[in-house]
Amino acid sequence: MITPSHNPPEDGGIKYNPPHGGPADTGATKWIEDRANQILAGGLSEVRRCGYTRRWRPPPRTATTTFRNT
Repeated sequence: MITPSHNPPEDGGIKYNPPHGGPADTGATKWIEDRANQILAGGLSEVRRCGYTRRWRPPPRTATTTFRNT
């Protein structure tokens, strides 16, 4: 998952969390940086946009370790 970072834009401005939840290795973050810079250099023409009602919605998730205390 790529999310906004608390870092300023000159430091990258994104945070990547790999599926295992730990920090991303430098190879992964370098690839993301290079690809993002390619997209920016191309004027964002590769960025697909959709309206709010057509956004991607993840499937509902339920935690098997969460219980309602009633």
